[in-house]
Amino acid sequence: MTYLDPKGEGDNSMSEKQRSGSVVWDGALGGPRDMAKAGLLEAQSPGDASSHPPERQLKPASCSAPVSKVERSMGVELLARKPGRRIAPTAAGRSLERAIRELFVATATYQDAAEQVAASEVAEARIGTFPTAMTFLLPGVLRDLADTEPGINVHIVEMETPRGLPMLKNGDIDLLLAYRYLPEDPPGRDDGWTVRLLGREPLYVVSNGAPASRTLEECLHHNWVGGFPANADTRMVYRMTHPLGMAPHMPFETEDSHAAVALIEAGLAIGLLPAMTVQASIDEGRIFRVQLPPSVGQPSREILAITRANYRPAIVDRLVSRLQGALRAVSNHSDSQA
Repeated sequence: MTYLDPKGEGDNSMSEKQRSGSVVWDGALGGPRDMAKAGLLEAQSPGDASSHPPERQLKPASCSAPVSKVERSMGVELLARKPGRRIAPTAAGRSLERAIRELFVATATYQDAAEQVAASEVAEARIGTFPTAMTFLLPGVLRDLADTEPGINVHIVEMETPRGLPMLKNGDIDLLLAYRYLPEDPPGRDDGWTVRLLGREPLYVVSNGAPASRTLEECLHHNWVGGFPANADTRMVYRMTHPLGMAPHMPFETEDSHAAVALIEAGLAIGLLPAMTVQASIDEGRIFRVQLPPSVGQPSREILAITRANYRPAIVDRLVSRLQGALRAVSNHSDSQA
């Protein structure tokens, strides 16, 4: 038996949980989805009962405490209550009907999204990535992902790693594809990130193949191209050549890898560049790898996938897995050309 208490008090047929701002739906506790489905303030007079399915007909107890509280706060009657008849909205109630229904629908949508996040079922991701990965890694990965998971929504923003870390911390991006040349470079282990190593990308010293630039020692007598003095790639060049007792002369400074390749192909400079950037030019014979002494070894940089420690939707895990495979393919191709 349903019971209507216009003041929202004294309904002993309702449990304490049901009286605390929830809606009773034909005697059962209903949430925002139920209220949105029903249309809380929709007219429910006996004359229109046949036009609505039984589950959409509200009993008086459906609107007792919540609506009464709103009426008291607004100082206006929203529902006309007559003994023995179903409740019906007043003119003021009808004016609020659409807004309330939209509010319930929005609440239900919010609940769905929150539940998906909690279950790691988010089907979208905002990715920050350094330019080389955006050019050589992500296109193939995203194409394969679109074929197998067409509902995925990915937004990509190009950025260098130093700029991306603050954006990741602030929640502007969900995943940062980053690089690390030297162990002391960020991100650190205790910075609140989850850092996963996708792999190591080889770094090549390359020239246009002139006879006087086939060894590292010979290259140190020529001009070099690199990033700005504080950049990790430039610091790695100086660290790599320091044991040889010579420092390269670097009159060309650029963060554009394509510009660096163009200068090298023109015979104007030597450079230390990532394998992904120069592999096509090497394959086509436009530039050549310089032989490095055993004391130097094969330089490389770490390619990292970084997320916030407390947020990692399943779509990010699937992206990371595919990126690891793509980077392995790059490394395997480089090894075969060594």
